[in-house]
Amino acid sequence: MTISMIEHLLHTFGDTQLMIGSDYPFLIMDAEASTRPGKLQHSNEVLQRLIEGNARRWLGETFSSATADGNQT
Repeated sequence: MTISMIEHLLHTFGDTQLMIGSDYPFLIMDAEASTRPGKLQHSNEVLQRLIEGNARRWLGETFSSATADGNQT
């Protein structure tokens, strides 16, 4: 999935409705998959929701995102 595809999905559905993950431990032949979230031009809070927070919420777990300096948001 390209950055532009992720941006389109974010624009269409919003950052509370998407999750970014991998097919680990299966080999997906995409060497850049793990670097894509860091290439998105969004706040740390949005990125945390995409890579962890939304999945935890979907699973019924509580989630509190932390900023780069360790403060809770």
